[in-house]
Amino acid sequence: MSSNLNFILDVGSGKIRLAICQRVNHINKIVSISEKDYDGFSDSEFFNTLGVKMCIQSLINDAIGHGIRRIDKVFVGVPSEFCVCVCKRISSSLPKMSKVSRTLVDSLLAKGNNLDSDKFEVINYSPMKYTLDGNIDTIQPVGLKTQNISVDCSYVLAKKSFINLFDDILHSLGVQDITYLCSALSQAVLARQEPVIEPVIVIDVGHITTSVAVLKGEGLLMLSSFSLGGGHITADLMQLLKVSYSDADLIKRKAILTIRPENTERYEIKIGDKVISSIIQITNDIVTSRIEHIGQIVNNLLKMDESYANCPVYLTGDGLINIKGARHVLGQAIGHNILPLEVGNIEKIGKYQTSVEGLVNLIFKLK
Repeated sequence: MSSNLNFILDVGSGKIRLAICQRVNHINKIVSISEKDYDGFSDSEFFNTLGVKMCIQSLINDAIGHGIRRIDKVFVGVPSEFCVCVCKRISSSLPKMSKVSRTLVDSLLAKGNNLDSDKFEVINYSPMKYTLDGNIDTIQPVGLKTQNISVDCSYVLAKKSFINLFDDILHSLGVQDITYLCSALSQAVLARQEPVIEPVIVIDVGHITTSVAVLKGEGLLMLSSFSLGGGHITADLMQLLKVSYSDADLIKRKAILTIRPENTERYEIKIGDKVISSIIQITNDIVTSRIEHIGQIVNNLLKMDESYANCPVYLTGDGLINIKGARHVLGQAIGHNILPLEVGNIEKIGKYQTSVEGLVNLIFKLK
């Protein structure tokens, strides 16, 4: 049964998901998806590696218990906190004017793949732009004539500590073939139907981490992440409103940042006989302050390159976008109009969990 299926582990900052997918009539179809909560990570370190193992073991065993005979190959989505990207320009001169072949393109891209180190391993390399004879820019050079060709290439590297951990866990569960993919790259590719040279920016705010990815062509021009997310908004509410974490999370989900309340107006949430309430203005100020903090960090990253000023910007991830008015607050903080990046509702997960859909699309591009 599992011979024509693909298995993807999507590692988030609060959950790990196992997606089972297949390609049917040229359409990528997610057959099933399951998820487990775990302690997550911060600053490129898992809080509890044993918890990671137990989570993955449970997901794999559940899949096998539901009719999958065995799982020999798994694709693992590596979170941005465990990745870095390096951009290189590689050039070549031909003896005479010639058509660019696929072999030449592949050799150029592979030429710069010498970045492995004690701490990092290359998991992906993709072209951002080809330049022919110094004056023709393209993303699709095959078949065009040139004598001099250069490529701006993006290389994504993952921390070996992440790879070693997941290798050990999956090998112990009988999985021998493991491919690592950059989750942020997969999400950024979703923002563009076809690769173009003009950059696009994708901000993914998760539970306890945020990533900022700039896609150019087929590769990442920039990738950065920091340990702030929707969970920090909940923690702020818990601390300042002096409520439990679960109550604070319910209040956060109730917030509407665009309203102008009277001083005494309150949010009220009824759960059985229990009523949770908070003053609207105080709640909105707490939530807005944390979003602006996230926006300040994003803004500093985007200021690194003037060309980012006019790029389209997308927001995804469940950490922020489901708060009413949050996208507008973040947009004001970074000086951009922000668009939502979403996918069709997938069973058990929301439409802003784009990493699963992105990884599914990416693995079929690799085939």
